[in-house]
Amino acid sequence: MIKLDPEECAVLPTGFIEILTEMDFMRHAADLNAMLLIRGKYLCDWAKRYYDGRGFGVEFVTSPVDLLIRICPQLSKPQALEIWKQYETKLGGSLDEMALLDVLQRIFPGPLWSAQPSLEHFAEFLLWMWNTQPVELIQPLIKQQADVWEQNSPGAVRLPYELASNPTEAIKILDSWLGIMLNNNWQYLGTFPKPLPRALVDRAKEAWHQEMIRTEGNLFARLRERLLPYTLLRLAANEAAQYYLLHPTLLTSSLVESMLPHLDASTKEKLRRLVPAKVPTNFPEDGNQVLAWVIQEYLPYREWQIQVGDEKSGQVIADLANQFARWYLNSYPRMLLGGESHQQLGFKKISSLACSPGDEVTLIFILDGLNLIDARELGNRIRERIPGLQCQTFGSAFAPLPTVTEYCKPPLKTGVAPHLTKTAAIIGQEFSARRSPADQLNAAQPGQIFVWSSDEPDKTYHQIADQSITRRNVEGQLDNIVSKLEDVVSGVNPGLPLKIIITSDHGRLLTISARNIPLPEGMITHGRAAWGKTSIQYPESGYVIQGNLVYLHAERFGIPSEVVMPLDESTFLTSDGKSGNEAYSHGGLYPEEVVIPWQEYVRHIVRPKLDAIVRGAGQSAVRGILELEVINSSSLPLRVEILEILAADQTLGIVNINQEIGALDKISVEIPVNWWPTLKQKPLLVGRLQALKVSEDLRFHYECQVDLQVKEMYSTETPDILAGLE
Repeated sequence: MIKLDPEECAVLPTGFIEILTEMDFMRHAADLNAMLLIRGKYLCDWAKRYYDGRGFGVEFVTSPVDLLIRICPQLSKPQALEIWKQYETKLGGSLDEMALLDVLQRIFPGPLWSAQPSLEHFAEFLLWMWNTQPVELIQPLIKQQADVWEQNSPGAVRLPYELASNPTEAIKILDSWLGIMLNNNWQYLGTFPKPLPRALVDRAKEAWHQEMIRTEGNLFARLRERLLPYTLLRLAANEAAQYYLLHPTLLTSSLVESMLPHLDASTKEKLRRLVPAKVPTNFPEDGNQVLAWVIQEYLPYREWQIQVGDEKSGQVIADLANQFARWYLNSYPRMLLGGESHQQLGFKKISSLACSPGDEVTLIFILDGLNLIDARELGNRIRERIPGLQCQTFGSAFAPLPTVTEYCKPPLKTGVAPHLTKTAAIIGQEFSARRSPADQLNAAQPGQIFVWSSDEPDKTYHQIADQSITRRNVEGQLDNIVSKLEDVVSGVNPGLPLKIIITSDHGRLLTISARNIPLPEGMITHGRAAWGKTSIQYPESGYVIQGNLVYLHAERFGIPSEVVMPLDESTFLTSDGKSGNEAYSHGGLYPEEVVIPWQEYVRHIVRPKLDAIVRGAGQSAVRGILELEVINSSSLPLRVEILEILAADQTLGIVNINQEIGALDKISVEIPVNWWPTLKQKPLLVGRLQALKVSEDLRFHYECQVDLQVKEMYSTETPDILAGLE
């Protein structure tokens, strides 16, 4: 058998002799039973004439070059030949059995090629292009596969895979999407759904450094409006803070408040020394506003008060905490009976969830003693390390009384008040903190509820250590909690609709508490609470205040036994009578003990389907009337906020719409504007619409169709004076 390989790149078949020279050929040509692979155009031409003259058939092999071109028709013959020369070892085997994905997998091993197109996959592709910078020789292969992905990408707007197959364009898309370059070209894609490598974060830092100086810190306000990955939002806040610390005259209270949630503790402290927190407004009369007041007014001032430690601010906090305690003492019994604000009780939220579990598989992660400050930092770390886990609710709730684990954690598992928990069933399947629930979640059905509880960070807080060491250890526990959530999110089937609720049984004081309350006779104590039997005669309110202590009636407050708690920051002596100080105690009625975090996350947020078209007519470069029509095909109400018209990436005009659009509804709006595109700009027009999902404070960006008529003031066309003449 004789095989001819004029291009000299075929794989030598098993049992064949390779013929490379005339001498090799002469040595074996006479043996018509020999299996020869003859290489080179000259030798192949000579051999074909030789065997044709003797009536002996030969076979041209299909070269790897031809097979590569068959796999990727965009390749030229020289490109295919060079690819084979460079990657022959990786492509070893039978190319005629390979598809394009097989070739790419051999050259660049990894999971990228086998995944289905999606927003997450597109982000991964961009990161791969940025990190790999594939050489020009390989780009036709990548471009062809990118085109396949783009044609099969989900959603009404195709993901720009093909454009991103060019390394230069991929970097431009990344820079725009991440806000490194301040244009809005790719903001409609939403928040970047993958963790960012350190080098990309450094790239953003370098790009923003000069811009922060040029804009006198105003860059941060612009970046806050974008859908930045949280890693970059934190970076922007810290860059802005460093600038303002050197230019303190530019600082305002609102600026500081906008940066604080994203800053590290040291930078927060420096800013707070320059701009004190605002004194909270009066305690709200409307009970439904209390949670918001605690988070937005009390908590920032409380943090600042602990930092500065002066007597005046301490007295303000003591007065506010006393007002809160008295309100809660009067309101909590009514909440238990379904009165005002009852749905803001944490265990009532659990009960409501059990009645209407929704279409997701829900995992309730109950932490122990997670205060509001730690909860905010935990949320920040989740946003930073698990960008695919989207936050739907970053809220709060009320804990039962007293604020200790024995009374607060069982209600969160059962959805009932403390005195009913012994006979109540847990609302879903419970997991141990020592084991990941991923396997069980994979077997779950939509609507099922699972409960996962932990004894952290409370366990760490109760370890005897200096405050600085305790803080560091608690931060380590927050990282461990995020790691556990990462394992769950990565271990659960991507097709499973997953909701994760993070809450805590109780909060804790944010400062040091003096142990100076004597042990009540016959009562059990823990921190700032004691329970057991007393001889107190209770009025209708169900509580009695004696000095700085309040006694609670068991039945009125839905607890198994009577309870006594301090109204100030004091703590009970230990069971063996020791005094001293206790850091981060709990059990009492301070707002940070009673108000607990309530965070809801979903793995994917469904982007509401919105279609928009912009029509209108106007005078070139002068004025016109825009006609915006928006159709909301989703089942959620939205607010259409802003319309932006661009030409060749340059903004022509921005229009504030600020109109609600109902579910499965449409709106039409006419807007006069004092600008208009020119005829030259007309083919380059692009429209972008920003809409707000009101219920969750989430913003989405959409491309719009644009059909604007342009009337020139003076026509440049010359009329045909001979038109119509024969």
